[in-house]
Amino acid sequence: MQSTHYAQYDVPPKQPTALVLDDDAMIRSEIGEMLSEFNYRVRYCNDFISALQEMEFDDDVALVIADYHLLGDEKRTFNGMLFIDCCRMRYPHRNIQYFLMSGDREPLIQNKDDKEVPMISKTDAIEQLSKHVTSCYGHAAA
Repeated sequence: MQSTHYAQYDVPPKQPTALVLDDDAMIRSEIGEMLSEFNYRVRYCNDFISALQEMEFDDDVALVIADYHLLGDEKRTFNGMLFIDCCRMRYPHRNIQYFLMSGDREPLIQNKDDKEVPMISKTDAIEQLSKHVTSCYGHAAA
């Protein structure tokens, strides 16, 4: 009887997913391009409900960038902080880094559990996120 030998192959690490929630298509695109350069798979959402659906669909989301003020919600019922709070309640076992983004220069916002969520300015978002991702991975974009 012959023995069967199976070669071992290096399996590349799984590509992390980033979710970008913003009602501005240009902002979503710019941030997504930068994150793609860091080897993220990027999911784009322009509203609260589609973002929740993406989180349900993709359990590999490691980074969430959410616009604080979402257009189309005149009552301001759904915003980026509420989305982050929902994700934390629904997926406490996931290791996700969250960022809030705003065109306003608001102070750091805290959620109801007093866990700080970094607030980044839309005007500086690419630079700030690039620094964060570089510090996490220890290298610049490819």
